[in-house]
Amino acid sequence: MKKSEMIEVLANQTGLTKADVERVFNGTFDLFKSELDMVSYIANLLAEKILKVYQLNHEYYYICQS
Repeated sequence: MKKSEMIEVLANQTGLTKADVERVFNGTFDLFKSELDMVSYIANLLAEKILKVYQLNHEYYYICQS
């Protein structure tokens, strides 16, 4: 489904204008993207430091470089 199709369906379901739905849609997308960018940034920082990850008794432990 294309973005424009999603916006039209949401507008019909909610009674909001297409412009309002598009603003909410874009804001939600931007929020998700910024959160994923932060998670990716942190994962990359950790990946540079962690040498090994292992699981013991349903818990995860890691060895990192100092």
